[in-house]
Amino acid sequence: KKGGFAVKYNMETKCVELSVAELCLHTFGVGEYTRTSADDEAVNLMTELNDGYNPSLEVTKSFTHMARNFKLTGVVDGLIEMKGGMRTDVVRCVSPSRVAKPPREELWGYIRCCAYLVRLRDGLEVIYTRVVHKSSADGEIKIYEKKFCISELEATVKNLLSSMQFRINHTIFHETGVRTSALDLKFPYSDIREGQDEMMRGVASVIRKKRRMFAQAPTGIGKTVSVLYPAVRAFGKGRCDKIFYFTAKTDTAREAYAAAGR
Repeated sequence: KKGGFAVKYNMETKCVELSVAELCLHTFGVGEYTRTSADDEAVNLMTELNDGYNPSLEVTKSFTHMARNFKLTGVVDGLIEMKGGMRTDVVRCVSPSRVAKPPREELWGYIRCCAYLVRLRDGLEVIYTRVVHKSSADGEIKIYEKKFCISELEATVKNLLSSMQFRINHTIFHETGVRTSALDLKFPYSDIREGQDEMMRGVASVIRKKRRMFAQAPTGIGKTVSVLYPAVRAFGKGRCDKIFYFTAKTDTAREAYAAAGR
């Protein structure tokens, strides 16, 4: 996970799942990939000014690249049919000094990826794109337009995916290798002590239900492994992505490492 976005590998469908925002974040760095409340107001204004304007549409399409299956999701701020094609909009509320400045490259990259998904969905040959700047001070609107052919849009998406190949491979290894080994994990001791079974069932239940559990138990009952074992199993089943184990004492941390090592 990076910057609030995640790349996932679906074990059942053998498909890499990610968002356009993640794709652009990896290549261009931090950018205006998600809308703010001020951007929402600008989108509402564009809806009022344009007949047939479809605001805030999520588009998801699956395709193959580099011998892998991908499921890519993007959000367009506006979509409207035009003669000979479709137009996708990205609308951003910006400072007065930025209204007249051309959109940043990462925003054009974002809209090209979204336009590619719209093209796959609707079977278009030509697609029009717009980046709309609305001044946060006086509401001034400046529109920047570009027309792209299919080969340009496809090249953008596939080049960005190729730049992420190392991270994608790491994600697939993490899911297929590490999770599988965690799922196959056996309880590290021959006997289960009194109270351990109840605690392990409780931990497994709260992870599955995404809740919290507070437990108090006497020394020696085996609290460490009773928490770690069901947590690791839950990780193997894809119910969590990371496990954090915090201790107040070095000795307790040492016990946790010993239990994990078994």
